[in-house]
Amino acid sequence: MCVVRWRYCGYCCEVYYNGLEIGNLVNPLGHSTDVGFGLERLVQVLENVPRVDETSLFDQSLHPILRDHGRTLRLMRDNGIVPGNKGREYVCRRLLRRSLRYSSDNFGIGILDWLQSEKDLLQKRLISAKKAWKKHKDKPPEWWWDTFGILADEMELLS
Repeated sequence: MCVVRWRYCGYCCEVYYNGLEIGNLVNPLGHSTDVGFGLERLVQVLENVPRVDETSLFDQSLHPILRDHGRTLRLMRDNGIVPGNKGREYVCRRLLRRSLRYSSDNFGIGILDWLQSEKDLLQKRLISAKKAWKKHKDKPPEWWWDTFGILADEMELLS
């Protein structure tokens, strides 16, 4: 059974399909309307799949993390966003670093050089950090980040 429900909340009207918000109409200042309907969510409804990354918009041969991250990273590159240490550039770098854990042969299409560069940087950081691991393994994750640039979820690579 299909249930489409509208919810009016002051200057916002939301559209739901079977409990999934597929769009909204927002009039934040009372004089203009922003209409937002997510393509991915509409495709999810049309294809009747439980998650957005299971739609035909994503490469189903990849790990679910890589489906989303790979698509996002390619869009970042297309829009001139490069890996860095601040703002959206840092978001780009974090996506790359997380993606390295799930690497796949065809994942790197369009961003292969980024992946290789980030892999090389990680290896250099890990070599330095491994040398200090025995002496400083009791240090908190913040120390490893400040000293070697090792994220808390990358510390398992040290032992």
